[in-house]
Amino acid sequence: MQVKGTSFNDRAEASLKAKQELLARAQFVDHALCSVEDGLLLTDPSGMVIFANPRAAQILGLSETALSGGNLFAQLMIAETGVKASGELQSIQRAQEALSQLSAGRVGLERELVIGTAPTRYYTLRLAVVAGPQDKTPLGLVATISEITKQRELQRTQNDVMALVTHEMKTPLTAIQGLSEVLLTFEPDAAKRRELTGAINEAAQRLRRMIDEYLDLTRLEAGAMSPRQAFLRITTFLEQTLLLLDPVAAQRQIRVRRVFPEQLPVVWADADLLARAVTNLIANAIKYSPPHTEITVSAQADDQVLGISVADQGNGIAPEHLVRIFEKFYRIPRVEDADEPGTGLGLALVREIAESHGGRVTVESQLNLGSTFTIWLPLSTVERETHN
Repeated sequence: MQVKGTSFNDRAEASLKAKQELLARAQFVDHALCSVEDGLLLTDPSGMVIFANPRAAQILGLSETALSGGNLFAQLMIAETGVKASGELQSIQRAQEALSQLSAGRVGLERELVIGTAPTRYYTLRLAVVAGPQDKTPLGLVATISEITKQRELQRTQNDVMALVTHEMKTPLTAIQGLSEVLLTFEPDAAKRRELTGAINEAAQRLRRMIDEYLDLTRLEAGAMSPRQAFLRITTFLEQTLLLLDPVAAQRQIRVRRVFPEQLPVVWADADLLARAVTNLIANAIKYSPPHTEITVSAQADDQVLGISVADQGNGIAPEHLVRIFEKFYRIPRVEDADEPGTGLGLALVREIAESHGGRVTVESQLNLGSTFTIWLPLSTVERETHN
């Protein structure tokens, strides 16, 4: 009896140990799946989610509980478009189509997901079928979601550099090379030599401005340049900025009008960066305004935001161009602006500076009536109390 009892206890201990090892292994697998940096989801044949790790829930903007039991394709549609799928039937049909395609080809599906707008995040979605070991019957789907935002940003930066070098920098470099060759080859008189030297200097300055604007823009986009903020009195700040631009406007026979209320709140901003943005807007207004017209620089504030506006009486901007004018390297194709040099980076830099302060830039324009650009900056509690 003693031997039998000992044998039973040994078997019980061995069974308990095996269960503990099995439980530990299951817990390890669960922790491993939850620790994966990519989003991971498992579905049944209808596309219903039966497992989602925390990263998948984070990417899709849902809790793990809310994600489990929902349809994978419906959730992906909502995450991308922000609009609920039109009926569960449509989502089930998508799941069946995906399963059929995966089962037939035995090859996974892959496509890009674009989620959100501020900021936009980019992901690669991969789908693979889970098949039975014997008859290869589809048992469900496994989906992985990998973020590729940094890779997309790197690719965009590379494309920007190529555009800068092949298109924007080529014109001033060609001018510098051609004019300098004239000076080296011929012996122009003093007046002509001065004219050629001035043209070379202007092209070099344009090239320097282009490089500086591009580097500043890239640093702001990458978060490598953080605003050094301090309290700033807007009226004094704008007067100092206009002091440098009034002679340029006068030279082009353009009047600059100031509209500043007596009581304006101080704003928490980087004076140097904000000066770059405001100077860009005013310089553009001067550059693209006909002689004998007026530019209005104004400021206004309410309880939440402060706005700095620059309004001109120029040619205005057609609606189809308004949606693109803040893009890098984009210039409005107009015959009347053919002689005005530009990089297509100024307004993109204004946008980045405004957004780096937690604000935004807007534009209102009508053809043949002019345009108004406004930089909106949020006011903190301290700034609002100062205003009040």
